[in-house]
Amino acid sequence: MNIDGPMTYHPVAMADMSTTITALGRELDDIGQRAVHLLQQSADYFQGPSGATNYAQAMKLVTDCIDEGHQILTNQGQVVTNVADNFVHHDMVVGNGFQSI
Repeated sequence: MNIDGPMTYHPVAMADMSTTITALGRELDDIGQRAVHLLQQSADYFQGPSGATNYAQAMKLVTDCIDEGHQILTNQGQVVTNVADNFVHHDMVVGNGFQSI
């Protein structure tokens, strides 16, 4: 990739990327729900003096990971939106710089 040349962008590809990020968020929700369900089904394995604490820690780990994944997807979505907005803005500025004869 040559960073000295002009940058190009593809508005449709950016929209597709935004759609993909949204779909990944839904998939992450599904994974989180399945993980919580499996953990709830395995509650019997968390017996003993520290079983409740270990179960709570496992549940927190699952929810924290899902939350962190959502934060990453949100950040990626914001980057895509900002880049698209900047390109459109600069195109408008350049376009407005042309005058008709």
